Amino acid sequence: MEAWGAISTRLNRASRSDCGPARFAQAIGDVASTVTAIYLAESSAQPVRVGRWVRQMEGLDSGLIHWIFLGENYLEMEEWQRVLGPEFKRVDYSKELQEVGRLWRRPYLDWITALAKRYNSLEWWSSRLSERNPGPCPLFQNICYLHIAEALANRADGPLLILADSRALLRTLARQSNLEGRISCFCGLSPAKDWLRWGWRMIVVWLAYLVRGILELWDARKARKYRQEIPARSDRFRVLMHACIDESYFNDSSPQDRYLTELSGEFRRRGCEVITIPWLENLRRSSRDAFEWFHRSSAEHLIPADYYSLGDYIWAGRILMKQVLFTSDLQRFQGCDVELLLAEAGRKGATDFSVARFVRYVRLIEKLKDRGFRFEVFVDKFENMVAEKPQVLALRSLMPDVLTVGFQHYLAPYEFNLQMFSTPEESQFAPHPDVIVCNSQFCVDLFGREGFPASKLRLGPSLRYLYLCGLKELPVAAKTVLVILPLHLGFTAEMLSKLFAAFPDGEIKFLLKLHPMMSRRLWLRALAGQSLPPHMSEVGGEIAGLLPEVTCGVVGPASTVSVELLLAGIPIVPLGTDNCLDMNNTTWFEDPVPTVRSVSDLRDAVGNLCESPEASRRDTWRWAMNNREQCLSPLNDLTVGVFLDSTPPSGSVDPR
Repeated sequence: MEAWGAISTRLNRASRSDCGPARFAQAIGDVASTVTAIYLAESSAQPVRVGRWVRQMEGLDSGLIHWIFLGENYLEMEEWQRVLGPEFKRVDYSKELQEVGRLWRRPYLDWITALAKRYNSLEWWSSRLSERNPGPCPLFQNICYLHIAEALANRADGPLLILADSRALLRTLARQSNLEGRISCFCGLSPAKDWLRWGWRMIVVWLAYLVRGILELWDARKARKYRQEIPARSDRFRVLMHACIDESYFNDSSPQDRYLTELSGEFRRRGCEVITIPWLENLRRSSRDAFEWFHRSSAEHLIPADYYSLGDYIWAGRILMKQVLFTSDLQRFQGCDVELLLAEAGRKGATDFSVARFVRYVRLIEKLKDRGFRFEVFVDKFENMVAEKPQVLALRSLMPDVLTVGFQHYLAPYEFNLQMFSTPEESQFAPHPDVIVCNSQFCVDLFGREGFPASKLRLGPSLRYLYLCGLKELPVAAKTVLVILPLHLGFTAEMLSKLFAAFPDGEIKFLLKLHPMMSRRLWLRALAGQSLPPHMSEVGGEIAGLLPEVTCGVVGPASTVSVELLLAGIPIVPLGTDNCLDMNNTTWFEDPVPTVRSVSDLRDAVGNLCESPEASRRDTWRWAMNNREQCLSPLNDLTVGVFLDSTPPSGSVDPR
């Protein structure tokens, strides 16, 4: 792959120009094409069989064969690397992937807006395709993979093995006319096979969904004997809150939502009646135990399953199944043929029954209206995800007098967290809440630049980060590193693999902080049968309590903790992935902390911070002092009041 160095240089030069993706094609156009063969295989295939097949096709005495892995599963990629051995050399494309992603990020949002105008409906807004979340719907990343693979296949020298977890991506490559006669597919890429796989998955997934629905209705019925009826009307100002609740909610005499924290208590102190709709996630107890706890504690919890019938579960399932019909003549993006990738995303979304619970909120609101249930404000977290949109659509249609409020709780999203952003055109008709309360002036300004109208944006309190407002400079601990692990299984596995390789032993102590929503089952899968070495250990509790014990932090991808640690004066090392778009939320700032990926770079970055902790702490504390005012907002009557009043507060800043 000597030619890949030339391609990389030209891609980087093109990405810094104003000519956009069109320059990419020109940048690689004068690199000689000498590919003799291109081999395609699914990443789920058996590496031994694929390696033997490629060797037989090339001849047993052939030279080095290059391969590329297009997918998020790091453990799977490591297995391929181990089995293929030194006769196969993996192509590193991480730098080029970031360049393509940054160039195409905004055009992709515009392209999805065009689809939203065409399919503007409950089916569309409850789809992962509309959400743009790169985790559940990797369409954008697959499009970037496609561009990288086409560049390599057209211009690299020597045989090339392309592995991908997306069959649509492989099929798109296989039908490129300019690659005709040079492509060989392992086990074929039949469209019929894709449909058969999808049909079987639909049957299994939706049967499991119905069984779960029946069990949930049964648990709700059994727990109903403890239920305290909520009056339809109240003489107080009533706020309905949608709260994401995990096991920690049940262990506190004053339960708090992880994202909205003490907001319900602040509303009550101001004379409001607060009723919570629990969104249960990562519980160790059964749903029946949870329902009984809610009913016994007070009449302040509204359990959706108390109002549903089995027909509501079936109705929500049918809404999601219709997402497979999202096809469009908008099947090209930036010159790439994305027809098959778009269809694959629709099929995948139609089997994601986790979204059905939010679609059912439409039926819940219909039933509440029929019973004469009244409330003035509906408060939810705001990440611009499918978890928020069905209820906004329903309230907009059925209860237009209710003020819908979303709380944006990140200190800063990362740039490829695409669901967090919009376009000015989409914001005119999308089911965004009436008011978006941001937890800092920095986010008010950012969201104003990223497509949301200034009339919706309000400055609220930094609910999850209030402890930072008065935090003093912390003492420097000796050679102790706090590792923030993400919820994403593949990213956590990649972090652990690189940490184990970079620090197999030594004097540095590592405290591994799991994501609070990560189950033990996922954690054990991420460990892949390994045990933590003696100098690494799990830690619980809140991040605020761990800060005095650490020298620096290592923050994994898909985590927004980087800015939190920096504002506390803790130096960080953002760790990126080999195969995915960067998820470093310091890139919005004038002096971002660079992402590291390789084991050697990770070892050097952490080692340097631990060897000279005083100097790095001084620099980080200076950064914190320069950015605290724009990144943190206090809890007071003004910042709480914006949740309850639809009119902008006087003197508010126009984020444009």
